[in-house]
Amino acid sequence: MPRPRRRVPTLTLHKPTDQNRCRWEGKDHYFGPHGDPETEEKFRRWAGELLTAGVAPDSRTRPPRTGEPRRPPGGLTITELIAAYRRHCLAYYREPTAGRRRKWRASSRV
Repeated sequence: MPRPRRRVPTLTLHKPTDQNRCRWEGKDHYFGPHGDPETEEKFRRWAGELLTAGVAPDSRTRPPRTGEPRRPPGGLTITELIAAYRRHCLAYYREPTAGRRRKWRASSRV
């Protein structure tokens, strides 16, 4: 299973150039020399613009979870799918009747 992606960008060090950078949507954004307070302020402004524009949803602004399961439009929940598959298996792979069992035993001897 793939690792979940971060929704809020983070500031990292680009070692070859000794600059702070952020990778967002496959592009590198450079903010200036590492350790400079002005660089961190530039990043905070840039990240704040993303959050206020709704491009990068913040985990703190998500709606609270409810007790009911999320249902895809026109789809089944996992529980309903498992129950339907179990019913199918019980009907399809049922215990063979006595007549079928005898035929199977007779054909297996050949």
